[in-house]
Formats: sequence, structure tokens, C-alpha cells
Amino acid sequence: MKAATLCVLLVVLFASQAFSTNSRVESMGKSSDFFMDDVGIFENPANINIYPNFLIGEMGRMVEFSDSNTNYKNQDPSHPYGGGILAFSLNKDKEAETRYPMICVGAMMNRQNELVDVLENAAVANGHIIPDPVVPNSDFFLGYTMANGIMLGGHMYAAMQSVTVPGSKMLASQAKLESVGITTGTVAGDTGVFNHYSSQRDLEWSSTVVKGDLGINMPLTQNIDMELSFGLGLLSYTGNEDTARLGAFSIPTYDDNDLSFFVNARWFSSLASLNGEIVPVVKFKRISVRDYQVREITGGLGANITLDRGFFWAGTEFIHNKTTSPVGNNKTKEETCVSIPLSFGIERNIVWDWFVMRVGFKKVLYGSQTDQNEMSMLETNPEADMTAADHVGFGVGLNIEEKLKIDGVVAEDIPYKWGNLISGNSHHILTAITATYSF
Repeated sequence: MKAATLCVLLVVLFASQAFSTNSRVESMGKSSDFFMDDVGIFENPANINIYPNFLIGEMGRMVEFSDSNTNYKNQDPSHPYGGGILAFSLNKDKEAETRYPMICVGAMMNRQNELVDVLENAAVANGHIIPDPVVPNSDFFLGYTMANGIMLGGHMYAAMQSVTVPGSKMLASQAKLESVGITTGTVAGDTGVFNHYSSQRDLEWSSTVVKGDLGINMPLTQNIDMELSFGLGLLSYTGNEDTARLGAFSIPTYDDNDLSFFVNARWFSSLASLNGEIVPVVKFKRISVRDYQVREITGGLGANITLDRGFFWAGTEFIHNKTTSPVGNNKTKEETCVSIPLSFGIERNIVWDWFVMRVGFKKVLYGSQTDQNEMSMLETNPEADMTAADHVGFGVGLNIEEKLKIDGVVAEDIPYKWGNLISGNSHHILTAITATYSF
């Protein structure tokens, strides 16, 4: 029985790979800035034209591990997502060598977006409690490829939540409120606030994250391609103003519409002597939510090289981040962080053409300081905490006729615990699985 279990687990392990978004990136250096991958459609929507008629899905990430967690709670993967891209050729010449001009439409449902985290961080910094924006939590794409091969694209992301509760039914509605993120006791002094609130006045909360991007992917010369995208975002939340009774559940009116800005650019310069590409990267973003603001500038340089039955990339970036947050009494704190990630990744077909193995490494050096005479220090990313932020990534997978591709991120302690597959309990072999299908 144990031998049969081992065989089944080995089959599952080896049936996991090849060209898909988060799992491929995480297991091969944890960054896609210096090579072309489908994850790039979220920074430059013009790239959806590179993946026409394309389906993608992820079963979610493992965030709880049975050998370290003794609580009886759901240990299923978190944050699954899925979607696809469809292409329609506008070329009336059925004998033409290309489908251009071409239109692409696409959607991605339930994919995590960093802007939701920023919105919630801003609410916490302001001492406010807001509902989690979860509907529709989706990305929508539109792309167009011109007859000369220039690619254009547009993208919109939206997530929101709106909650209205009659004041007289606040206590009875507490369980439902907690399910959308409005919980008692989150801020000191607010424990049991619903028990003391009784009013005929309706209570309302809302949170919204909306972002739109336009992008272009075009050749500059015979050997250089350029990607450029520009985006605008709006992050906001509202609530009640009954400060005397609601404490942190009260949210003062805020009339300004703070816009957030995003600019991304990459250049792919082909070098025959390298059998690959040199890739400079420049990024800028400014995210504003009330008195909370994040400004970040990134510059980087990397290369990707095509190998015999494989692929290698390496690169480094310089990231300057300045975050302004409220600290009370109409004052703000400004924290400046400078980080330098050093990354590389490699993938190669092993034994069979359909089996791919990947490994990657990322070391981040950074330092931070504030304008409040607080402690400043040098830090680095976690060495091994079983998250996507740590040093090492390892993945395996499967590629069937360049159509069906499945990526798996392997738990990093598996090579040290093979015996547990036969003799005892072990946590999961894979921590994430992503699949794509091209048709």
C-alpha cells in the first residue's frame, strides 16, 4: 500500500510544469522582468497578443502545512484563479502567412492584485476598518495587432465591496460582517463595539480598487524590441462618521480622488554572440490612498540565454521606495527603503522532451530608515520560510506537444524528506500548480 502511494505521488510530482505564470516564475528566480512570460500581460496588456487562444488556471497556493500546523482548519490551497485569451483574425486573405491584423480579448478571474494589499495597509495606517474588496476581483484585456506586427493592448482591473447594515441589526449581522473583513477587536479599544451600538441609522462601508493600463509592444530596430505601458488607478474607501460611538469603525469623509500612476518599460536587445537578449528595465509607480502614499522607482539590467534544451536568465535591479503613512495628530511618517535584488533562474528538459526541471535563486539586500528617528538597519529576504519571498525556488513539470503545459512549485524540503513518503506523514510535495492550454 505504501509503495503504491509512493508511485502515485511520484506521478503527480512529475506531471507538473512548463510555461505558466506564477509557478514558473516562482520556481525560476521569482521574477519575470528579464524574459518574456505570460505573467507580463499584467504589466503590459499589449503582450496578450503574444498568447492568442490561451487558457490558464491555478489551483491556488499552499499556505498551511500539516507538519507545522496542529489546528483543525481548512488547509486547501488559497487564492485559485483562472481565465483565458481568445483571438480573432481580421485578415481576409485565407492564404496569408500571418493572422494580422488581429484582435484579442481576455479575462482573468480572482487573481490577487497588490493594490488590494496597499488599500488595506492604508486603512490600517489610518486606524480604519474596511471590507475586503472581493467583487469582481478580475482583470479584463483587449488587444490589437497591426498588419506590421506592432501590438497594442488595454487592461482594466476592478475589485470592490459595499456593505449596508441597519443600525438596529448590527449585532445580529456581526458574523456576516466578519466574513467580509469588518471585525470587532481588530483595533485596540474596539472589542465589542457592536454590542454597544444601537441606532435606527444605517451603517455603511465601501472599498474600491480600479486600475486601467494601455500598452504597446513594437520593434525599434531589427534587433531591439520595446515594451511601454502606462496606467492609472483609483483606490478609495468610505464609512460612517459617528466617531463618538464607532471608534475605528468610523471613517471621516474624504473628498479628494487620489490617482495612482504606473509606468513600465523594457527593451529586448538580441545578441547573436550571446544567443540571447540583454534586457534593461525601468519602472515607476505612485500609489495614493488618503494620507497614505507609496512611491517607487526601479531600474534594472538582465539577460536571458537560450541553451540546448533549456533556458537561463540572470539580472539585478535597484529599487528606491518611499512610503508616507499617517501617525496621528495630522502628522505623517516617511520611510525610505533601498533594495537590490540579485536573481537568476534556469530551466532544462531532463531525459524526455516533455519533462522540464527548474531552479532559481533570489537574494535581496535592502536597508530602510525613517524621518522619525527610529531604528534603521540592513536586511535581506527570508532564507527559507516556505513562501514565494524566500531565497530558493525549485519546480518541475510537463509539456505535452507545446499545447498543455503544467507548472509545479516543489516544497523545498522534499529532497530531505523522501523517506516520509513511505514511513510516515509529510506535508505537501507541491506548493503551487499552474496549467495552461494553447489552441
